[in-house]
Amino acid sequence: MQAEWKQPGAESAVRSSASSASLWHNRPFLLLLSGYSLSVFGNGFQSIALSLWILETTGSARMMSLVMGIYMLSSLLFGAVAGTVSDRSNRIRLMTAADLLRALCTAGIALVIGLAPQLTFAVLILVGMTAVSGLFHSPSMQTSLVRFAGQDQIQRSTSLVNIMENIARVSGLALGGVVITWFGGVAAIWVDSFTFILSAILISQAGAYIAARERQGIRAGEGEELAAPPDPVQESLNCKSHPPRKKLLSEMWSGLQFMKNDAAARAVMILSPSLMLFFTSCLMLIQVVAVKVWKVNPAGFGLIEAAFPVGYLTGSFLILTLDQRLRRRGWLIFAGIFSLGPVFVLMTFSRSLVISVLLIFAAGFMFAFATLLVQILLRLRVQPDMLGRAFGILGSLTSVLPPAGLALSAFAADLYGPAPTLLIIGLLLSVLGILSFAGLKPIRDFD
Repeated sequence: MQAEWKQPGAESAVRSSASSASLWHNRPFLLLLSGYSLSVFGNGFQSIALSLWILETTGSARMMSLVMGIYMLSSLLFGAVAGTVSDRSNRIRLMTAADLLRALCTAGIALVIGLAPQLTFAVLILVGMTAVSGLFHSPSMQTSLVRFAGQDQIQRSTSLVNIMENIARVSGLALGGVVITWFGGVAAIWVDSFTFILSAILISQAGAYIAARERQGIRAGEGEELAAPPDPVQESLNCKSHPPRKKLLSEMWSGLQFMKNDAAARAVMILSPSLMLFFTSCLMLIQVVAVKVWKVNPAGFGLIEAAFPVGYLTGSFLILTLDQRLRRRGWLIFAGIFSLGPVFVLMTFSRSLVISVLLIFAAGFMFAFATLLVQILLRLRVQPDMLGRAFGILGSLTSVLPPAGLALSAFAADLYGPAPTLLIIGLLLSVLGILSFAGLKPIRDFD
């Protein structure tokens, strides 16, 4: 079994602490988490406001797909670049700069929509700039957890970040609709810009605290003097004797080579995009089945839409709670993937709203184990100076396959019906679980 990556000298510097109090009293981590949650919360406001503005102004589904295409193309083209820049930069400064740039672009969107709504092309350009700057923020955030929470708290911190992210996203969408109803879409977009500014401030403060703690050698949340393990990226940036930095393209290539040669990273790069290829299609088909087969009313459709995130949050909270007691995590990953298949198959035979909602809740619960534990594995098995590239490349891969799956499943649903198509994809998910369990030993051995 592949060993977890250990920072040099970390075992003598950091005492294992499984109590949740160590995170709740870790001020730098809480500032980082708060900043990230605020930015996700604000994005919900902009997402609804921008969608409504496009539909009301142009009435064009093509324009909506163009906006989605901008985000997808940005991730495809710049995901690996952003991950590489994250690995060779001060991640706190990079996140702060990305948030400030997103705040500026979002404010520009609000101004254009409010003062010159006919300049649709300007809105699209600003949306693209917002998407690209967000790509530089994401891998930096994902890779900073090792430094801010400590390696012994990776499972708890990853679970907590995912829980807060989903709560922020759902509440942002809900409150965004209220703000748009009362004050209009422009006001909602201004709220998003303001949350990015607050996020930049909080993350900057988190960086200042963690840097001071590392300089003074004070243990997070305990106040004990020790030789704190330094952040390897920051250490390389501060070292005056290190060799000249490689060029960006060279470092991107070294990252791709690492993903190819490292067994754990390669397994994740195969599994995660493959899972999303099928799963995203299932989510879309559930919506179609709900309307065309189950004939649900708007209230029922709302319950169906809420069931999955609630199930995902429940699964994430269970992972957070069990923490060190959770064993054979690789088996749980594959069990979650395999079990998704029968759940989606059963949905095609359901005619009861209650049963359908419970099945969708179960799908969200199992999806948490199938994805959240994979993120934890990646953080534990990949050395920190490669994590940015790992998450960046993974983001690029997952931006390509799901849209292709959506296109194929939509074509099949129109040809054969949504329920039979959902049944077939559900069966394919179970096949994916069996094949990946047999072939991806680094994930299977994850304990």
